[in-house]
Amino acid sequence: MHGTLHTSILTESLERLTALGVQVVAPREEYGKHNIPDEHVLVAEVCRAASRSTLRGVRGIVTGGPTPVLIDGVRRLTNRFSGRLGNLIAEELYLRGADIHLVQGQSSLHPPEYLPSTMVRSYDEYREMVKDLAGQEGCSFGVFSAAVADYRPKEIREGKMPSGREWSIDLVPTPKVIREVRDAFPELHMVVFKLEEGVSHEELLRIARGRLTEGYQAVVANRGEEMGPPPDRPDAPDEHLAYLLTEAGERVGKEPERMVGKRGIARGVADHLERTVGR
Repeated sequence: MHGTLHTSILTESLERLTALGVQVVAPREEYGKHNIPDEHVLVAEVCRAASRSTLRGVRGIVTGGPTPVLIDGVRRLTNRFSGRLGNLIAEELYLRGADIHLVQGQSSLHPPEYLPSTMVRSYDEYREMVKDLAGQEGCSFGVFSAAVADYRPKEIREGKMPSGREWSIDLVPTPKVIREVRDAFPELHMVVFKLEEGVSHEELLRIARGRLTEGYQAVVANRGEEMGPPPDRPDAPDEHLAYLLTEAGERVGKEPERMVGKRGIARGVADHLERTVGR
């Protein structure tokens, strides 16, 4: 329909339907017209409406992607992570009916339009956004899969550093956002991620168990050597391996849950949240 047909009569009718419990899917706006939403949007909204998950209506946040830090007016330090895993976790939770908000680090990957999300451009924006969302009333859980910057320049050079000359940069550790969130909101159920490289499987699990003792309810542990296809082979099978360790599982001596593929990891995290924070 043409946008000019969207009158007060239509608005009042939609409000009445919504009050009766009818779920309205917003149209796709294009060329001044209200168009039928894309198929993937309709499928997502139907799945969400039909979900019987214990996560229906439970509020939480998911983070993903890089969080760059500036070194001068135009350059920045970042990493190679796109945020795809965070996107998949957020989508899985959304389809199950959770009221989630995705905090996505700026990259070439963009979340689907139906997914509530905010794109952040830097570590500082990420830090501020995450603490703001975690402190909102009713926020029950956080899944922190973002590849957060561990270091930042001691000083940021103003303007652009001229090219063609040597340049030494002193790096200092950044504040750990997950620790700040844990300390500020102790009731928040936190699923954090731990990536290591050059360690054995046993050492990876030992390090992850150390994270659990710091007060986090669940840790997704993975090794860089087991993160799936390299960047130069994007069409290779997704064999990303990760292990879910929980404080409850450790109390009873349960073996960590092995999750295969990014979608498998997303389902594993969602299943864990259904068991722990679902209602």
